[in-house]
Amino acid sequence: MVKTILQGGPVQWGWISITVVSDEVQHVVEAMKTAVATPRVEKILGVPRTHLSELIARGHLPTITGTAGLAYSKHRFSLDDLERLRTRLFEGAVVVDTPLERQLDVMATRRAASCSLQDLFNLIFSGQLRWKGRLSGRSDYGALLLDADEVTRIVRSRDTKTGFTKEELADYIPGMARESVQALVDGGYLRTVEEFNPEARRKCIVVSRSSADAFHTTYVALGELVQSSGLHHKKVRLLLRSVGIQEALSRAQYGAFFYLRAEVQRAQQDDAGFWKYDKAVAQRKARLTRNKLGAGS
Repeated sequence: MVKTILQGGPVQWGWISITVVSDEVQHVVEAMKTAVATPRVEKILGVPRTHLSELIARGHLPTITGTAGLAYSKHRFSLDDLERLRTRLFEGAVVVDTPLERQLDVMATRRAASCSLQDLFNLIFSGQLRWKGRLSGRSDYGALLLDADEVTRIVRSRDTKTGFTKEELADYIPGMARESVQALVDGGYLRTVEEFNPEARRKCIVVSRSSADAFHTTYVALGELVQSSGLHHKKVRLLLRSVGIQEALSRAQYGAFFYLRAEVQRAQQDDAGFWKYDKAVAQRKARLTRNKLGAGS
């Protein structure tokens, strides 16, 4: 049944009128009579606030008021939904009197596996875990036990580091100076992500492989051209200037000279002997190119 339950006076563009479905309102009103607020949920389930917030945000615990995802909202929950969540948490769990060394509660498992709450809840509720336990005589959140080794193995198998530390990137991109990496990140040319580092056994900030490959495809460092041509860096720069190729990214700002790779490739395609160095010829061509560009400006 649809009813208009509130009608106000005139405003600038007309009358205020709020129309609702009365059956839905009745359902919410009845549910609110026994609803509990967030602090009460923490006590009933024995769940920490940060974990509860993640459960709400990921839809594992619905709110009566539909306020999930709304900042500073005062959530309300039904007792039935709390019990359904408890049932899902302990589904398939075996009763444990004395846990083994690596049979840990949720908080300890998260620390041991170096994973996010989102990842951990996904494993718990998706049924991917082969083992779950429940401390004998308890049914609160802290009584849920997980196999830390199993969780760690799953997380690391799908969360292997593919990005680069600053040192690794300097080795991956020829001619890249280590001091260039942060400047290129700050300039928006490289992108950082958080990945699990199996050597450090924790998550680390690294430069994403996709952004590193994109940068290497677009730009070529002076150092790479020195390596490929076998020439001194001053000779390489002179040959590039002789055909009007200027650095796209300066050493003063980015710690190394970077050129547009397409421009260098085009110069090599136009002249098969581009890297054959003749100082007099190169200097003359560079002057002509500079004068031509100056006259054009």
